[in-house]
Amino acid sequence: APEEEAPEEEAPEEEAPGEEEEEEVADDDDEEEVADDKEEEEVVDDDEEEEVPDEEESDEVVDVADEEEEEVPEEEDSEAIADDSDDSEGASLGLLPLRARSALKPNPARAASWMRVLKPSATDGDAKLGAARPKDSSGSNADSSWTAPTYFITLGRPGESSAIKPAVRWLAESFGGDAVRRNVRATPGVDVSEWPQNIDFAEYAVSGVLARARLLPDNRARADEAILRDLPWLDILTQRDASTGAVTDPELLSRGHHFGCLFAHIAQWQMAADSGNADTMVFESDGFIDGLLGVPASALGAVQANAPADYDVVFLHHPGEGPQVGDKVKEFTSERGDEVEMFTYEHPDGPSGLSGYMFSDRFVRKMLPLIASRGADMVDAWVAGHLCRPLPENDWAYNLPNYAGANGGRGVQWGEKFLNCYKVMTKGATLPAK
Repeated sequence: APEEEAPEEEAPEEEAPGEEEEEEVADDDDEEEVADDKEEEEVVDDDEEEEVPDEEESDEVVDVADEEEEEVPEEEDSEAIADDSDDSEGASLGLLPLRARSALKPNPARAASWMRVLKPSATDGDAKLGAARPKDSSGSNADSSWTAPTYFITLGRPGESSAIKPAVRWLAESFGGDAVRRNVRATPGVDVSEWPQNIDFAEYAVSGVLARARLLPDNRARADEAILRDLPWLDILTQRDASTGAVTDPELLSRGHHFGCLFAHIAQWQMAADSGNADTMVFESDGFIDGLLGVPASALGAVQANAPADYDVVFLHHPGEGPQVGDKVKEFTSERGDEVEMFTYEHPDGPSGLSGYMFSDRFVRKMLPLIASRGADMVDAWVAGHLCRPLPENDWAYNLPNYAGANGGRGVQWGEKFLNCYKVMTKGATLPAK
């Protein structure tokens, strides 16, 4: 989970996000409990760790905000953009520190303030930070194809570490500890039942959406709260108790898991946008457990390398559902010899969930404006079950035929898809027993 005191968006450069956290943990002897395993994870100074890799340490979570400090957008420029888009007094919700278009400009430091580095344990398996990278049969680096930033969504709950550690170890064994340190980050989840505690991450999640919504002609003079109130599912931010800031409506709380899942995934998309990622992989904390990951971890680099040029999202979960979701478009073999099949993802008929997927920068450019115009829905059924399918005739669920943000303003017509979606799985795999 993020630090309790989230960095202010418009803080001066000398107070870049992550600076206070670093001061608190600069002492190498200072340990802090992360998730459920204090002995196996600790917070350390990132600069020290990078200078002196220690192969004898256990899994660690490292603050990386300082890595992006030099890329913080200039304060004057940020303020100018903000002032230009909002002339109405009191237009901010009061929760959201961002104004106007400030969230439209990539901000790697802002994204990094929510991230923690995960590194493989030297006590589990042979993979160690700083160890030589594995070689494929041709003698080239086996990690060269896996360059996508890879986010693991965590809520800091008991059991998450036991699920994530084998995943990180598997990645390290496949691509080397250096690749894991470079690519893998732990990012927060969202639990609406805890609000107003940790609500700042949910606010960050909708920052880019809100910035885009405020550019719409009908919203230019409206307050942030009014805009959010008209966006389905995001409107839960405005439906909290006025005195406590908590969600108290029993009906909303009964769907709390789905709200939290939506906000957490939108946040991953916003972090990718802020970081300027071309490709991003996202896994929920249990995304690597048996029966959920569609391909071996050692094939992830090959998946990235073989992604179609037009892809918006490639689903990495649920082995065995490939033949029933669409046509096979290609087969390929990873550096480790994993045989993989790729299908179009147009007719999902398997289990629900978004436990693992890769998305492109094009996906973010499509999704955030759509949410700003139409709101959102239960994220897995919405993205995989609706936006990836050819639009059935007379399907007006999100009024996509009249959505000016698609296809050069003509909307998504019957038989067309909003997203270009694909599915990968190990060749010949079958769906696990229910």
